[in-house]
Amino acid sequence: MKNKKLIIVDISSFIFRSFYAIRPLHAPDGTPVNAVHGVLSMLMKLLSKERPSHIFLARDSGRKTFRLEIYPEYKANRSEPPEELKPQFKLIEELMEKMQIPSLTLENYEADDVIGSAVVQWKDFFEEVFIVSSDKDLMQFVDDKVKILDTMKEKIYGPNDVFEKMGVRPDQIVDYLSLLGDSSDNIPGVRGIGEKGAAKLLAEYGTLEECLKNAEKVTNKKAKEALINHVADAHLSKSLIEIKTDLPLGTSVENLKYIFQAHPDLIEFLKRLGLKAALKNIEELSYLESQAEVNNQSFEMNVQGGLGFPPPKTDRNLPFVSMTSLDEEMLKATILSIDILWDAAEIKGLGLYNGKGEAHYYEDPSIIKEIFSRLLTHENQEIFIHQSKKLLAWAFASKIEIRCHFSDTLLMHYLTDSSWTHELSELFKRYEGDSPEHPAERSILLWDLATKLKKDLLEKNLVSIYEEIDLPLVSILAEMEKNGIMINPSFFATLDKEFSEILRRIEKEVEEVSGQTLNLKSPKQVGELLFEKLKLPVIKKTKTGYSTDSEVLEELVSLQLSPIPQMILQYRELEKLSSTYVQVLPTLVHGDTKRIHTTFNQTVTTTGRLSSEHPNLQNIPVRTENGRRIRKGFVASPGKLLLSADYSQIELRLLAHFSEDPIMLKAFHNNEDIHAQTAAELSGTPLAQITREERNMAKTVNFGLMYGQSSFGLAGTLGIGRNQAKEYITRYFERFSHVKSFLDTLKEKAEIKAYTETLHGRKRFIPDIRSQNRNIKSAAERIAINTPIQGTAADILKLAMISIDKEMKKLKLKSKMLLQVHDELIFEVEENELEQIKNLVQEKMENVVALKVPLTVNIGIGVNWFDLK
Repeated sequence: MKNKKLIIVDISSFIFRSFYAIRPLHAPDGTPVNAVHGVLSMLMKLLSKERPSHIFLARDSGRKTFRLEIYPEYKANRSEPPEELKPQFKLIEELMEKMQIPSLTLENYEADDVIGSAVVQWKDFFEEVFIVSSDKDLMQFVDDKVKILDTMKEKIYGPNDVFEKMGVRPDQIVDYLSLLGDSSDNIPGVRGIGEKGAAKLLAEYGTLEECLKNAEKVTNKKAKEALINHVADAHLSKSLIEIKTDLPLGTSVENLKYIFQAHPDLIEFLKRLGLKAALKNIEELSYLESQAEVNNQSFEMNVQGGLGFPPPKTDRNLPFVSMTSLDEEMLKATILSIDILWDAAEIKGLGLYNGKGEAHYYEDPSIIKEIFSRLLTHENQEIFIHQSKKLLAWAFASKIEIRCHFSDTLLMHYLTDSSWTHELSELFKRYEGDSPEHPAERSILLWDLATKLKKDLLEKNLVSIYEEIDLPLVSILAEMEKNGIMINPSFFATLDKEFSEILRRIEKEVEEVSGQTLNLKSPKQVGELLFEKLKLPVIKKTKTGYSTDSEVLEELVSLQLSPIPQMILQYRELEKLSSTYVQVLPTLVHGDTKRIHTTFNQTVTTTGRLSSEHPNLQNIPVRTENGRRIRKGFVASPGKLLLSADYSQIELRLLAHFSEDPIMLKAFHNNEDIHAQTAAELSGTPLAQITREERNMAKTVNFGLMYGQSSFGLAGTLGIGRNQAKEYITRYFERFSHVKSFLDTLKEKAEIKAYTETLHGRKRFIPDIRSQNRNIKSAAERIAINTPIQGTAADILKLAMISIDKEMKKLKLKSKMLLQVHDELIFEVEENELEQIKNLVQEKMENVVALKVPLTVNIGIGVNWFDLK
């Protein structure tokens, strides 16, 4: 008879996902243990829910594998693990040993090769095999018996699921990924072919080899050229992506049998790390395992609340009923909690709960619209919801006026714990110990969650910042997203052509020098050209060879020994601009509005700053001429103008306000150049004689020291020796002594309170500041310093947006607020409203808060974003 179930765990995936998903936790000695906690929680949940008869953990043998011999740049762009994670690797090894879970590592191979070999060689021994991983490479093994289990998404992938997610069959995954490449592993792929293109090619030709063989027949010109020009890259990529399946595993299926037991050394280990809250679940699982073994019974212990969080409320009754008609009694409740089932921007289902009795579930679109037409327009209605902005966007599109009051659990949780995930299902697990999928059931748990978070806001004195800043901003952002911004597609087409010609010219010129065709995106080939062919001095080496990063190239440029380093710098800049913006932005224009609609996020950054995505318009480069040119493609609608309002040096002004440093206060009150003033103070040179280079150096010092930069960091930024950097810092704090006192006070207060806060009371909780680990504590101290300044700047801009929006609506102006980018607001202005908007915006932004120094706003007007500078 076959064994029931084999589970193979990609333990690296567990470690990294746990580290980033779980808030900082520390053992009594200050050692970080959040990843240890997370791995333990995920393993316990896996064991109790899936009930494997056999299990093993697949582990990497290290960075040196046979793939590096094939391609030395393989995974070359992988950064070192975070400092807080490094000490946890050994602890996790110790945890696995004490849990006595079998594990497999093969020298010179990766965990994927271990997994692939185990699946192919052992699957016939089992009724089913689960690979627990989020790695898409492993989807190649999925069949009727073998499945991928993604525990974070609680999703099981069979063959149909793989096709739905990836657009290709499991047996085509290797060829699909060979076409795409993988930037995280530095696998080149076939440049010019994206996800849709790769899936389409494989649907037509079946395999990578057939795609390459039939390249001349491909009708898409870009794909055709890519296949013809990148044959070697395709074959190289496939050799790296293919997973070994024939490795000798050195053990037998029999050795993978597993029954969990809470051994005394495991319990002592968890106590030593301070994970005492985990012990109850561990002891319960151990007892149930032993009872099941004795009685030959199965069970499922639900630990999805996570170790250390409240256990699941298994006795909770979540009654709900699907409704086919409107319930008038339900709509009479002044407080309702709702959970929406979304399909893109459309509502497919609605869970509704009034705090008692049954929850109601609706699917009829007309009834749903009727419900919201009544609830959203009622000024005395309070609605508990997670992510109200999405509902507001739907309401705008449905022409429904908003008068109700939202209690948004997304915003509330962000304010109470900005560093943790705000995904609703994870919050349910954390606070309620359960995470149902049905909207009606979720609406019941949302009632409890909102009630707890409202209490948390009150206890942490965060109600005012929620009600006066974060919540009022939601509708403004929703409207800005709806407004969008127009681009000029022909400008981007011209720029794409120009950049492509320059890229080809650089490739040709470098080829003439080297005498061979080079891939200028390959650090290895570039390194060989610079340091072996051209004999340029080696500046820095990495573990895999010569470093060719931007610092190295810039130093080589300064030596003026060859024009090639400058060409490569230009090539990299243009290639990134082209692939990230020039070619992509025109594809994001909405078919109906003919505008780009970014999404603004309030709950992503830990400082309170807004961010944007799809596309990220805050990351468009401005430090180079070519980067700035991208902004020329963003234009005003015909007959209108763009207006920008940008706070001048707001963070340094806030530093002057908080520190009350007399030199800084005087400089800002006299409208002097603060960076030139700093240069004068540091050098003893009269202000009028300060050079541009001295000013730029002082600017670096101003911003670096404001955020706790060390002498080592400052030396690297300025390109000077560490002793010289120390002298700068000593001289700076001698001249700006109040700044030093203020920054020290911030750290001291944060250590006492375990949080730091902005001028308006936004808090960032930093328990790590009490850590005994010096590196962890130093990182927390930097947070304690930068959050009050960055966070206050963010709050000021948000308050200005709220004030401006209110006044524009009051005056019934037709001009629109479009974008927020760092300290800048961008408006599309009707020409007859230009002076009115200009004066309104400047007055509101400069007077939104009373500081000890004036706030100054620079106004720019033009027909495109570039002209607003």
